[in-house]
Amino acid sequence: MKPLFTALFFMSVIFFNTAQVDAATRLRYIMNELNANLIKVVDGVMNEDFDRIESASLAIAGHEKAPLSERKRIAGYLKNRASIFKKVDDTVHNGALVMAEASARHDMKAVLSNLVNIQRGCVECHSRFRTEVRKLFYK
Repeated sequence: MKPLFTALFFMSVIFFNTAQVDAATRLRYIMNELNANLIKVVDGVMNEDFDRIESASLAIAGHEKAPLSERKRIAGYLKNRASIFKKVDDTVHNGALVMAEASARHDMKAVLSNLVNIQRGCVECHSRFRTEVRKLFYK
């Protein structure tokens, strides 16, 4: 009986650690995709490629959400600050939608204004939460 419990224990440790790595990897993947799309926006701005700006902006606005388990874990960890985290995410999402609309109108001034707002949102979130979220997932 003891070998069975030992085997189950090690299997649960392996499963837990694998789940934790997969969750953290997914969050990191999403952040990397957002960064790649932000770079596409900047490239589109520099080349006055409004189609590229619009496409990348829509990709930012419609980015994959982190798995529910991750979002709950982050919210539980941040507690009353989770609403700030959500507000910043909403700012980036809404700014990307407005930027896509501005790009469709070929309104570079509005594109740039929204790009700045999105970047501010990213930097605000990273400066407030990145270190803590990394510690939460990558102990």
